[in-house]
Amino acid sequence: MIKLHLDSIAAFVLVADEGSFSAAARKLNKSQSTVSIAVRHLEDEIGELLFSRERKQPQLTEKGKILYQTAKTFMDKYHEIVSIASTINNDKPITIRLGIDPLLYSRHVLSLLSELSLSFPNIDVILEHASSNILCEKIVNGNLDLAFGFLSNSRVLDIEYSDIFSVNYSWVKSPTYNLHSSLLRLLLLNNDIEPTCISKGVNFSIWKFDDVTTLIMMCLQDKGVALLSEEIQSTYLDTGQLEPVKNDQRFFGQQRKASLFWRTAPYYPPAVKWLLEKANQPDI
Repeated sequence: MIKLHLDSIAAFVLVADEGSFSAAARKLNKSQSTVSIAVRHLEDEIGELLFSRERKQPQLTEKGKILYQTAKTFMDKYHEIVSIASTINNDKPITIRLGIDPLLYSRHVLSLLSELSLSFPNIDVILEHASSNILCEKIVNGNLDLAFGFLSNSRVLDIEYSDIFSVNYSWVKSPTYNLHSSLLRLLLLNNDIEPTCISKGVNFSIWKFDDVTTLIMMCLQDKGVALLSEEIQSTYLDTGQLEPVKNDQRFFGQQRKASLFWRTAPYYPPAVKWLLEKANQPDI
């Protein structure tokens, strides 16, 4: 009778997922030789080669591909059981560390958070507001579980992500701000959104902020022209505190794809898996 060890199955699945023994070893916090031996034990027990080692990167054999599908499902279920069991046996509930770019607060995100609170009433959630650049760093460094924000092309190789909806941006100013000044100040959040404007004959200075509240206060105080999402600016437009920049060919609105991004992990708590699946559904 074949006896399969959990460590060998876990090593096999991670090598297939990560594409190398060294990457799998880093995920498991084990040496590369330990992971190689675990996979070799699995191959010996089954009596078949699961990886072709002729190339630099291991490739699943046909028998390996057949085993991988079931082994992957098994490991996902195993980690889910471990997560649930740890919650049952621990007085402290699971904590999700969630980041949100302030420019991304919208009905979509708020709706997701509301549904999360109803679906998982016993979890703890730590919400952190920061620009997308900072959120990306925290995801890469393992200080956040997942985040809503905007990804630059330079960061898509570092983390997993999924585009979830589009956000429209346009320029606003206080009613008394002078657009005919020889020096205009652009107020932006400190992320990868760059101003779309034509600066012929006009000098621009750019101020970037880590929080949207300070940015809006500066705009309200006649300190510059702000690029804000339509949902954020709507309240200030309705009260007349701000007004849209219209009929000025130097300033154009723009549309950005909002993303949910996260760090790859061997498994995710049920609430995190729920968020990932929910965010990937159309029309969230």
